[in-house]
Amino acid sequence: MSDLLLDVPLARGQGDAAVLLHTLERAARLTPVFADAPTPVDGWLAEAEALARDPLQARTLARLTIRMAEVHMHRGQLATALQALADAETQAPVMDEEERTWLRATRARVWVRQQRLADAARELETLDAASWRVLVAVGELALESGDLPRARDTFSRTLSALPWQQVEERIAGQQSLAFIALVRGEPVVAVRHLEAALDGLRAVAYWPEVIATSVTLGGLHTALGHHGVAQRLFAQARELSERHPSPPWEALGQMGVARLNALQGRTDAAVQAALDAARRLARQGSLVGYVGMLVFVARLHTDAGQHDQAYRTLATGVAIAKHRAWPQVERLLREKIDHLRNEVMGPADFDAMVQRLLDAAHPA
Repeated sequence: MSDLLLDVPLARGQGDAAVLLHTLERAARLTPVFADAPTPVDGWLAEAEALARDPLQARTLARLTIRMAEVHMHRGQLATALQALADAETQAPVMDEEERTWLRATRARVWVRQQRLADAARELETLDAASWRVLVAVGELALESGDLPRARDTFSRTLSALPWQQVEERIAGQQSLAFIALVRGEPVVAVRHLEAALDGLRAVAYWPEVIATSVTLGGLHTALGHHGVAQRLFAQARELSERHPSPPWEALGQMGVARLNALQGRTDAAVQAALDAARRLARQGSLVGYVGMLVFVARLHTDAGQHDQAYRTLATGVAIAKHRAWPQVERLLREKIDHLRNEVMGPADFDAMVQRLLDAAHPA
């Protein structure tokens, strides 16, 4: 799969319409969909739906509708996704058990994204725990609930259970395991999972995430002392952002610029580029990129002895995470603040610094 996929229509001929319907459905189900990337999946689903209505094939229509619900979910169109699932559920009597499980697991995933965690948990409790679709949903629920050990175990089992064709879920599983490793302070593990995710992202030519993942990997390699590898990754990210110019991707290019500046000793320029990238990433909802940039800026300030600036950066991040309802991000940034207080400065000096900042912000 590559950019060319968008320009090459599925083969058309004079053969059986059932064969074409099967081909369209399979292509629509197995081609990954990302929130802000163009995709042929919508067109394939529309064409398949028309074929499934004449003559009427209710079970096939239900599967196509569930897939459309997944597409809406990935785009953040959660109410529309739930409506599509409700439409599909009207055909529940003709579905088999696997299809009903797919529908209900997808509904649980939508509820997780709506922060309806209790509803999602109740839905999943009654489903086949061995189903890879259920495992995906359980992993997302555990991650959103902050149960990192369960999330890590579940996503690991998911990757083992996934059919090889499920590229969309495999990439997401590797990204989730990388995020968990970052939160747990396990950079080597995070590198392994991000490299696997990067291979998948390159294969499907999803350049925004290729750039973001390259920058995140470069940052981890920098922390591990692998400066040559890091520079190559940052340079690749910058080159890709220039080759595929688009406003939503500019933040990713800025991430690469920030990392390169830091490696070359230009701290002030690195901070400015990183803060610009963090603001853009927050608006786009990129959790990994946003956290990575804020922690990176805080570390630059800490290394320079600018503890007040490090605290301001992390505290601002906490406020944004609370506003955006990103509990795992808020938790991670609070852990970084605790590290600054207890391990870097010491409680007394840290508390005195915070009081000075408060006094300056609210003079008597």
